[in-house]
Amino acid sequence: MDMFIKNNKISCLVICTSMFDDEEILYLKREFAGSLPLVFFIPYDEEIPTPLSSGDLIVKEAFMDRCFTYKGVLKKIVTLTNIPSNECVFISKNIQFIKKALHEPVGTIWISNGKLSYDVIGHLPDKKISGIEELKKAVDIRHGYFSEVFATILKDNEYYNKSGLFFTFEVSREDVEFEVFAAGRYFNSRHECFHSHQLSHRINKSKRDGSQNNLFKTLYIAIVKKIKDLYDVNGIVRVPNRPGKRDRLGPIVRDIAKHTSLDDFSSEVICVKDYPAHKILDKEMRYENVKGVFRVERRLDNKHIVIIDDVFTSGATVFECAKQLYLAGASKVTVVVLGVNQFSNEFVIQRHATCPKCGGRMLLRINSRTNVAFYGCEKFYDRENHCAYTEDFLSGWYRIIEENSIKSVGEEQQEDWLF
Repeated sequence: MDMFIKNNKISCLVICTSMFDDEEILYLKREFAGSLPLVFFIPYDEEIPTPLSSGDLIVKEAFMDRCFTYKGVLKKIVTLTNIPSNECVFISKNIQFIKKALHEPVGTIWISNGKLSYDVIGHLPDKKISGIEELKKAVDIRHGYFSEVFATILKDNEYYNKSGLFFTFEVSREDVEFEVFAAGRYFNSRHECFHSHQLSHRINKSKRDGSQNNLFKTLYIAIVKKIKDLYDVNGIVRVPNRPGKRDRLGPIVRDIAKHTSLDDFSSEVICVKDYPAHKILDKEMRYENVKGVFRVERRLDNKHIVIIDDVFTSGATVFECAKQLYLAGASKVTVVVLGVNQFSNEFVIQRHATCPKCGGRMLLRINSRTNVAFYGCEKFYDRENHCAYTEDFLSGWYRIIEENSIKSVGEEQQEDWLF
């Protein structure tokens, strides 16, 4: 099984033909002949490519599909192939089609050899590859984004994978520029992927206690060492905590500095005044909200400083921190985050797996003693209707995938999907 959040098996590839030339389509037909069936998805305003014939599996997008969701498209694909959507991966060179597919019960791969831009990072697919020659490897190898696979702990000392991919993007604003190294995606509690995503749960838990410090330290150290392979780095800081709040990242940064032989300048970067939470603010208001709240209390002339943070959302706090580091003389600033916040779709309803004992919802939880994730009945803390049923993470995750899959048009359960 690959690290596709909505797949527990890959049996079919759906190729959106937009931006593919004839040679590339012929290459894909040769490469996957006799292995995985290919469904060619034709945008409604494009012609069927010349290399395709009556013997190929073809689904044409309708105008209404473009206007609303791809539920209808998936039903056509499921009917054509008799393969459920949770075994399909949607592949496109066009990020707009990826954005449409992201909230459907399918895997996603975006093919692009360009740099990630700021307007794309909130809509990341399960995987991004540079060209079609990487596609076979992408669907065969059990890996994904580094912090996501490493933070998926199946049992004591057993991780989904200890190696994975990270990605970079640049932020440029008000003559302040810095590069962000990100190791995964973060899904907030309103996102349909939240209940299947250990990294997001662990980040939320880290805001309440230090139980994830050792895990996160390991992730950060690996990324910082990679940055040191690319650049000369002098020091490290974390985004300062608000006055009176727990310094969540301070202990982690001290350990990172020790293991990477970098100077920890965190004590020199402070938050000088409290500021309201960002939750209800739009992007520009967030930047205004933190303007002038940080101060660097020493000169950092000609130093390359790495900023450690957990989640990149608007980038307002790391921007303000980077701005103050540059004003203190830093020559370069690089930001490291475990996850980039992904935009949710309020019209998507995610079905939970249900408890086989009482019918309650099964919720993703983290064992406070072993740090292993599992699913437990929502009624565990209900004194009147207590239910202690649990199941291991993979079992619960796969049940969620199956519960939300589109299996066939005629199945009664599909009629109550809401997008």
